[in-house]
Amino acid sequence: MFRHRTSVLLFGENRSLLDWVAYALASQETPEFLWTDVRLRRQPQTAEGPLALNLVPEERRHILETHELLRTNAVSKMAIAGVIRGDEPPDDLQLLVDFLRLPPRLKAMLSTARSVDRPTTIVLANGHRMAAHYPAETVGPVIRAIVATNTILLMTFGDVPGEGQKAFETTLRVEGNDPMQWRQATIRVERGAEDGPFRTGSTHRLGELERIAAVLSRDLK
Repeated sequence: MFRHRTSVLLFGENRSLLDWVAYALASQETPEFLWTDVRLRRQPQTAEGPLALNLVPEERRHILETHELLRTNAVSKMAIAGVIRGDEPPDDLQLLVDFLRLPPRLKAMLSTARSVDRPTTIVLANGHRMAAHYPAETVGPVIRAIVATNTILLMTFGDVPGEGQKAFETTLRVEGNDPMQWRQATIRVERGAEDGPFRTGSTHRLGELERIAAVLSRDLK
């Protein structure tokens, strides 16, 4: 439903429903998508959602605790100036710095998941658990660095997002109380494209979005 590298924030109150919508979107974009589940230290897996049903193969899912997703701040333009060409555009240099500051586990995942013919899709579930470690001004550089690796980033956020949401190209509010009643749940596009299914200001029932409905009808039973 996107077909190009981009960033998408899905937020709402029901975290399981958010996971299912992200799963449906990722399945439509790239069947071999990667899933990263953010957890607090020693937090057990939830008993519901796509991971609980083993719908994401083990080799494509990553469980990371919040302390594993901290940025590496000891990287600067000065530190890498001697190993790149002197005529590199400033924006490209900043993008490289931002990539090098990404958490090591995330960098490794991005480096091994690159595809030459289409964007890689990565779901970052439970992004709200990282909020305390990422002030609003740091969100933009992180998102840009990830997307620049030819990635479609889908982040779920089980809370009301702050100023950092402005860094995402598309922002979707998912409203619904029960994943089993997903057909009546809605997506409100708070920020999106000028046309297409995710037009800014548009509202859709999940049951009316054919590509999402096809996945959920098959897998959410």
